[in-house]
Amino acid sequence: MNVIPGWDQLPDTLTWKEKVSYLAAFMSAGPHSDKCPVEHQLGHGLYIRTITIPAQQIFIGREHAEGHLMTLLKGSVILIRPERKIRYDAVKSLITSVGFQAVAYTLTDVVVQTVHGNPDGLEDTQVIEDRVFRPAEKTLEAGRLLMQRFLA
Repeated sequence: MNVIPGWDQLPDTLTWKEKVSYLAAFMSAGPHSDKCPVEHQLGHGLYIRTITIPAQQIFIGREHAEGHLMTLLKGSVILIRPERKIRYDAVKSLITSVGFQAVAYTLTDVVVQTVHGNPDGLEDTQVIEDRVFRPAEKTLEAGRLLMQRFLA
């Protein structure tokens, strides 16, 4: 099943990270919307993010600087990994690791919740996110460079 147009046509010589960067840059260059509201909860040494993603969307998360608990609370998705595509239906939990980057296609409207440690009791969610995720701009810049190479 090819849920991402053109994904299977990317050169085999690209690494997984390069393919994700290319896709992220390609998607950011086209029309897109920010219809994925994120709710933030803080307390008891935790930072909890809940994101709602509409059906039939390609979603690319930021690369993880820390592993954490991720739970699909509602809906169905196809998680695209370097080695295969995996369908998950709610309720399903995963423990991510450093370097994980979600690439998914939503089959239905989905709600995903992630739980991160916040031992310092920080209250600025942007500061916390910058600690637990790597900058999106690095991924986008790498993808833009790849796009220039392939479109030249």
